[in-house]
Amino acid sequence: MAQETLALAGAVAVTGGLSYGYVALRLGRRTGLAGDDSRAMRCFALWWSALGLNLLLVGPLYWIASVGALTLPVQLASSVLQRLLLAVSLVGLMAYLLYLLTGRARIGVLATIYAAYVALLLTSLVEQQPTGVQVLAWRTDLAYARRAPLWSEALSFLLIVLPPVASSVAYLRLLPRMGDRTQRYRTALVSASLLVWWVVAVVAGQPGLLDNGPLQIAARLLSIASALAVLSAFMPPAWVRRRLGVEAYPGLA
Repeated sequence: MAQETLALAGAVAVTGGLSYGYVALRLGRRTGLAGDDSRAMRCFALWWSALGLNLLLVGPLYWIASVGALTLPVQLASSVLQRLLLAVSLVGLMAYLLYLLTGRARIGVLATIYAAYVALLLTSLVEQQPTGVQVLAWRTDLAYARRAPLWSEALSFLLIVLPPVASSVAYLRLLPRMGDRTQRYRTALVSASLLVWWVVAVVAGQPGLLDNGPLQIAARLLSIASALAVLSAFMPPAWVRRRLGVEAYPGLA
């Protein structure tokens, strides 16, 4: 059974990776944007492209595991790469959200913080002493000789989950102050989509729910839907533009 579900998980991961990559490509294909606006949009595209690359690498890993061929060195390399890509993606996302909220992206500060965080994560990984591969129904992971230290789990919450969620909520709270219909539409859709993405990621990653097939499938599909919703916030379909009276983001083809 695990072989079948892992094969499906791999297919969904690749589909998600391609979807994220498509969103990143469209957001990055801008004309007429310059300066801070262009830099912020590139940061947002970086978030989706790093997430997409992560999924595109994880998908084949699940396929390898589904035929019983996954080895410890391959899983270990994947786990390290996932942590690096996550840090890169968070620099992009937080730079974009900070720009929306404060007018400054603070890319250098964010890069320094998340580089230090990755170093701590890798240190924790070594201290836990990976001993093998843990093959679950919908994912794979490392098996460790020691449990992760509490500081590692607390730091992960403080740097991975809390900042983007709090920033998305803060962005959403700006909605009543916006008089432009297009701006309200974009703000509501982007912030709500990011919140859905993070809630889904946190819930689906809970240890007691990792083998819940329907929830895992729904979580992956909702994540893809959230990415496409973000794209439609910047590039609304023609029928949405007519019905709601909104416009596409300036400079996006």
